[in-house]
Amino acid sequence: MAQHAILRFEKHKGHPAGPLEAHHERKKEQYASNPDIDTSRSRYNFHIVKPEGRYYHFIQSRIEQSGCRTRKDSTRFVDTLITASPEFFKKKSPEEIQAFFKRAADFLIDRVGRENIVSAVVHMDEKTPHLHLTFVPLTKDNRLCAKEIIGNRANLT
Repeated sequence: MAQHAILRFEKHKGHPAGPLEAHHERKKEQYASNPDIDTSRSRYNFHIVKPEGRYYHFIQSRIEQSGCRTRKDSTRFVDTLITASPEFFKKKSPEEIQAFFKRAADFLIDRVGRENIVSAVVHMDEKTPHLHLTFVPLTKDNRLCAKEIIGNRANLT
């Protein structure tokens, strides 16, 4: 069966950082909206980059530090999902899975800058392990521009 790598970027303009943080950091005990979450396995989740406080405060602080101007429709942060076909993980040891996600996170950290990373957490408590990496899309000249950071498929190879 064919195996696939999956990379998804979701841009956020407003203030959904709280609900996103609650999901990523597993701050609730039950998740009716996602029956795939097995909270008994949440202890196996791990951070590649731990958040420095609340997501919203980090995002706001990073934007203010940069001195960039924002508009109502500015993309303030990007939630990235990285995973692969379930078959890819079946015969992998926990160490191999951790190494896979560390390499994937390093790939993105090199492109967006460590200083712009809000959090990078791997969820092992769902059907397929996956990485959520959240970042503030600041360019080298301190502009908020997700389009310039993310680019297109050709830019990400």
